[in-house]
This record gives sequence, structure tokens and C-alpha cells, in this order.
Amino acid sequence: MKIGMSQADVARRNRGAVLSMVRRSRKGMSRVALSEALGLTTPSLTKIARVLLASGIVREEPESARAGLGRPSTYLQLNPDWGCVVTVNLTHSLAFGVVNLSGELLDYECTDATPLRKYHYRDDFDARVCAGVKRALEKLSGRRVLGIGVISSGRVDRDGIICRNDELPREDVDMRKVLAPVTDLPVWTDEEFRLLLLGHLWRQPAPSWRHAVVMGSYYSGFGGGQAAVVNGEVYYGRRGFAGLPAIFMATLHGEAEAMAWNRQVTAMGGEAGYMRRVQEGDPNALDIFAKSAENYGYRVAQVANHFNPDVVLIYANYQAVAEEFVRRVRQTAERHADPLNLQGMEIRLCGPRSNEERLRAAALPALATVYRDGRLDAAVYVPATRRATRQAQVLAPGGSPARAW
Repeated sequence: MKIGMSQADVARRNRGAVLSMVRRSRKGMSRVALSEALGLTTPSLTKIARVLLASGIVREEPESARAGLGRPSTYLQLNPDWGCVVTVNLTHSLAFGVVNLSGELLDYECTDATPLRKYHYRDDFDARVCAGVKRALEKLSGRRVLGIGVISSGRVDRDGIICRNDELPREDVDMRKVLAPVTDLPVWTDEEFRLLLLGHLWRQPAPSWRHAVVMGSYYSGFGGGQAAVVNGEVYYGRRGFAGLPAIFMATLHGEAEAMAWNRQVTAMGGEAGYMRRVQEGDPNALDIFAKSAENYGYRVAQVANHFNPDVVLIYANYQAVAEEFVRRVRQTAERHADPLNLQGMEIRLCGPRSNEERLRAAALPALATVYRDGRLDAAVYVPATRRATRQAQVLAPGGSPARAW
């Protein structure tokens, strides 16, 4: 118990801890197992379970009866339909999604598959984002909505302000103000690599990485971005710009070479043609591949020396030659990092980033209000047109408006 925490705060945190354990277990967990895992007394766990069952966020399921083992235990299982989050992707595509309590993407809409370009949506960016969120919310009428999650490339500060995203029409974008015309739900905005890294931690069956770094760029290993988790918490830096953008991170082969590779890869038929030639042993393609792996390896060495993480996750489209790519990356890292910093450190290739993965990751700050903070106060969403009718119905002389969502 932290000094200064009220009993209500402690109760919420304990609820969140129980929900996190239940979520990570596929079949659910018994009260006894939860008490032992979390160090809670049986009465405390019983009280928490009673609250969670009453809210509907968990269900109670009996274990299949087994001969000779007496009365079967009951398990607490997560109800993934209890609540959801509307998510917005502002990276290389404008996309919208709906994510449930398990972090599953239930609905997906990509309104523009071509990259957003600066000034291209100067006049209608706000309108298009509002329209997409409104469409998603209309589908969720009568369902519990935790809020709106936004994932953005570029630089996002600790307050969720998109200070710079070259694919948006302006700087210092506050998505709470952008979405104010269509919803007063809470809005969480964060940077792409931080959220993708949280997504990897979310998918672990049990927390095992205390220190992790994710990085990505185009195939060349030059530029892009990165993010770090230190002691189990995302490392933001003073304003929230730690690791961004990675274009200023030293690589063995710089921007001029990377641009030359881009021209060569385009001549090969794009990334698909480039990868085919790598597999076929084309000398030019193999040279680009070798130098790209060196760029990534040099970046990994710097990360190992500065952060000494448990794992480095690399987003790069090299799945077809994944084993050789990781081998070359580690080989370069070993030439430039202290051997003790690399000892036991895993290097993992994640493949390319997708809109679906981004939209799932965008929901995590909202989901954290349930799993970290134990808050169960998200309300059923009511569209504005029905909200006005409902408010008129509940207003009595001298009364006050009811909370509509």
C-alpha cells in the first residue's frame, strides 16, 4: 500500500490486479489461485469477486467435474464484451477500429490506404476524423464505451498533444479538441512505438520483461523511431520525446546511402521484388541487405549499452529471411556493444507494422484504467440524438441532467 492512498484507491488497484490475472489466464482462475498469486486474504478476494461479478465484467464458470476430485471449483473468467474502446490510427493511414476488453479488434475501417500527406487534408482532416469516430460510436449505441484511443506517428508529448506529425496538416494537435464536436468521452493519445511496445507486453501470458526496447524504420535501418520500457514502465523523457525520431541516431550507413538504396529497391520492383532478389542471391540486393542489417545491429548495440534491456524488438519486413537477418544484426551488435550488456539479451524480429496492430495498441491506455486502476465506472454510450431525448425525459422541475454516457 502506497503512502497517501485511500482505501478506495487500494480497493480499485486490487480489483485491477485481479482483473489482470484473470485476463492473462485463458480458462480463468479460481479464488484460491488468485489469493495466492496476489497475496490477498480470502475475505478480501471474496469481496473483490463479489464486486466484479455484480458489475458483469467477470463471469463465474464451473470447472469440469473430474472423477474422484470431489466438488469442482468455480473460476472467474473475463467478460470481453463488458466494454470497448474506439481507436484511431494517425500513422501512414487514416483508420478507425473498435477494441474489446480482451484487446481484440472487433471492427476495422481504413478510410484512406494511401499515406496521409502534410497539407493534403488542411481543410477536411478534422471533419474526416470526427466522421470516422462518429460512425464507430453509432455502432456501439447501448454498449459500454471506455473512451477514444489515438495512435500517432511523430512526436507526442506527455500530455497527449501531437506536437509534430508530418502527415497531419498542422502541429500541436489536441485530439480532445478535435473530437469535441462528436463526443465528450475521454480521449487518450500516444506515440506509435510506445503503444506498440505496450502491445507486446500486453500479449505476454505473464509479465517477464522489465526492460524492453522496440525500434523500426524502413528496410534500411536508417531513421524511424524507437521506444523503451524501463522497470516495467514506458520511458517518456522530460517532455515525452525519448527515442524520437531515430533519424538522429547514429548508424553505420547514413541517409545518403539509404536514399540510394531506396532508388535501387524501387528499380527492383519495390520491397517485394527486393526480398525476392535477396532470396535468389542477387549481389546488389544482398549488399543492401547486409548493410541494412549492419544499421540495425549498430542501433541495437547503442540500445544495449544505454538501456541493457531484456529484449529488443525490431519492426522490419525481413520475415522471409528472419533467421539470417537476426544473426547479422547480432553479429554487428557484438562488434559495437559491451559483451556483458548483450549477454542474455534477446533480439526479436516482429515483421512490418499493420493498421490492425496499431488500432489494437491504441486502446491500451483506456484499457489501463480498468486493468491498472480498477475503475468500473464506464457508462453505456448513448448517441447525441437519443441523449437529448433521454435528458428531456429525466429532467424534473428543479432537477439536474442525468449523465448520458
